[in-house]
Formats: sequence, structure tokens, C-alpha cells
Amino acid sequence: MKVADVMTRNVLKVEVGTPVVEAIRLMAEHGVNSIPVVRKGFYEGIVKVEDILSLAVRESVDISDLKVEDVMTPYPVFVSPSTDLTEAARIMVERKVGHLLVVDGRKVVGIISDFDVIETFSGLL
Repeated sequence: MKVADVMTRNVLKVEVGTPVVEAIRLMAEHGVNSIPVVRKGFYEGIVKVEDILSLAVRESVDISDLKVEDVMTPYPVFVSPSTDLTEAARIMVERKVGHLLVVDGRKVVGIISDFDVIETFSGLL
């Protein structure tokens, strides 16, 4: 089974320059805890709720004036649509990440989460 078989294709994305508060609103509205940051469709990073909370709560940073590029993880871990699902799972464990961007070249074409992998593998058992 390949990543393309289980990835989310209609990926919610934000452009570089998007205010962090807008990214938070979009994540809450769509029930996701991370969102890729792109520049003209090409990935730049990923913003995660945990990163925003870390800044706002643990470090007492006022996030109201921040842009997504101020809090994103640059160069996120990614795979191609043709990556084997077991390899994607191994990468998630090894790199300790809950999401992998799925890219074709540098263009974001999907996203896969640890939940997607677990759900797929449990359905096969």
C-alpha cells in the first residue's frame, strides 16, 4: 500500500504571511492540529498547534502580531505519494512526527497523519 492510497488530498494550507491567529482559526474550523505553510503552492514549513501553544503559554509570547513563518517548523518531514505506507510509518516513528507532507517535487499534494497510518493498518488486521 502506498501513501497516495490513504493520504488526505484536499490539504488545508496557508500562505507565507498569514497571521498566526488566522491559522489557528482555520485549524479549529477544520478540526486539524497542523497546517502546511506554502509559498505559491510550494512547501515552506508546517505550523502545529503545539508550537503555537508552546510560544503563547510556556514562553508568554504575544502571538497576535506573529505570522505563520515566525512559528512554523521549516523544512518539514515529507514523503512522495509513491512511498510505501510502512516506510512512512517508520519515518514518523524515527523522526518523532505525527504528520508527513506528501509532495510531488516541492508542491504539496497531500498530508498523512499517524492516525491515518494506524487506522489503515488496524483495518488490515
